Amino acid sequence: MLQPLLENAVYHGIEPRSEPGVISIRIHRDRDEVHILLCNPYRQEGERHGGNRMALANIRERLALHFDAEASIRTTENADSYRVHIVIPYRKAGAQ
Repeated sequence: MLQPLLENAVYHGIEPRSEPGVISIRIHRDRDEVHILLCNPYRQEGERHGGNRMALANIRERLALHFDAEASIRTTENADSYRVHIVIPYRKAGAQ
């Protein structure tokens, strides 16, 4: 799941910039959920790569197939950042 998100973060968030940028990934557990937050630079205006959202669609499909409705993915953007927030259920090793 993280690989296509990181590839997108580099392609859409870092490559179009003339200045350095930072991609951050935070993963934490909150009770019975694991939260994955990825944030990268974003420009609403100016030159940037176009996208077809195929990576996000593929991740949504994987989450649905593996976790059904227990998982979610949400994206948000503002003037300078793009964020992806994935929530999956926490399951102990060996638990079904």
